[in-house]
Amino acid sequence: MVRPRPGDFVYSAEEFCGDEGVNQGDQRENAQGIVTGVLLLDGSIDRQRTRELVALASPMPVTFHRAFDETKDLAATLEDIVLTGAHRILTSGGAADAPSGASVLRSLIQQLEIA
Repeated sequence: MVRPRPGDFVYSAEEFCGDEGVNQGDQRENAQGIVTGVLLLDGSIDRQRTRELVALASPMPVTFHRAFDETKDLAATLEDIVLTGAHRILTSGGAADAPSGASVLRSLIQQLEIA
């Protein structure tokens, strides 16, 4: 997981260093992919920084983690994440756990199938 510190998912310029944790020589050779999540102060995803991380991680797949669940509009956020090039999303549908968010998860899956 690429994360400069515990806590929220909004990072200052000093905390965000696009290649830290993604491009770390020996560690990267053993990695199967990265998991990350970067948000803006308004609760939307930081598309620019996420795109940077996706590019740096290439050809490894990138998973956007449960920071997704903290956004205000999951359907719109899903579209934004797809546009960043991330390959997967870890989510419980905005709920405390996946069974509780099952109906939202179904809607998100259907949204992807239609696109």
